[in-house]
Amino acid sequence: MSGKSATPAAELVTDTGRSIVSGAISVLAIETVSLSDALGPVAAEDMIAEKDLAPYARSTMDGYALRAADSAFASPQSPVCLPVTGKVCVKQYTKLT
Repeated sequence: MSGKSATPAAELVTDTGRSIVSGAISVLAIETVSLSDALGPVAAEDMIAEKDLAPYARSTMDGYALRAADSAFASPQSPVCLPVTGKVCVKQYTKLT
């Protein structure tokens, strides 16, 4: 909830809903599958890699960053042309503003 106390009616609805859902589901057994058969099922517990994929901090996506105010009035009929003001390469740290 958002910090406000719920009314008794809302609590009743929440409790009733929780009871209905809890009564309709069951906990599944954990099973071990080969990696090739693991596409689709949900992991039973968190998996943590032994080491980072790359041994340095990196972005997981390439792309562009912009300030919302710079494109606030852009539309397909009235596009906004924004200049590229910087570039950050792999293993490079910078403070672009």
